[in-house]
Amino acid sequence: MAKFQTIEVWVVVDEQGDYECAADFDAAAERFDENVGGNGGRRVVKLSVKVPLPTPIELTGEVEADPEPSELKAV
Repeated sequence: MAKFQTIEVWVVVDEQGDYECAADFDAAAERFDENVGGNGGRRVVKLSVKVPLPTPIELTGEVEADPEPSELKAV
């Protein structure tokens, strides 16, 4: 069974649709203040997504003595 990691992204958006995002609220708010600024209304949205972690895939194959093409098989 695949292992999952929960990924969180914080988004700060203003009434004009300008936004900034980061992996935590403080960083998102700081980026917004630095890049967008303004004193209007803001909305904060926290997005959480479960993402399957990559898993190694084992490939096996055998090199034949004849120069014929061969194949690899995923185990």
